[in-house]
Amino acid sequence: MLLVAESAGETIGFAWAHWLDRLSRDRQHLFLYELEVDGEHQRQGVDRSLTNALLCEAGSRKADVFAFTSHSNSGAALFYESLGGKVKNGDDLLLVYPYGVAT
Repeated sequence: MLLVAESAGETIGFAWAHWLDRLSRDRQHLFLYELEVDGEHQRQGVDRSLTNALLCEAGSRKADVFAFTSHSNSGAALFYESLGGKVKNGDDLLLVYPYGVAT
């Protein structure tokens, strides 16, 4: 799912999310993968509007929404918490497998 925010015909932000099926559950989850707002349009509620639109769409499908950030990105953490997000597990790890690592 891609949501785009525009102002005067120009793209000023976007939210990119993925619907994920769960084998152990009968409903999907929505993964908020990327949220970006152009520098001069930040702190004007664009990110909040985009995220709320995703939350509304997920709500209409009775789907949970999740996003990842880090403790060091305190701005993002505070933003997500301001919209009702809860830290589910403070000890999650991100594991990255660089291209070509498979043996």
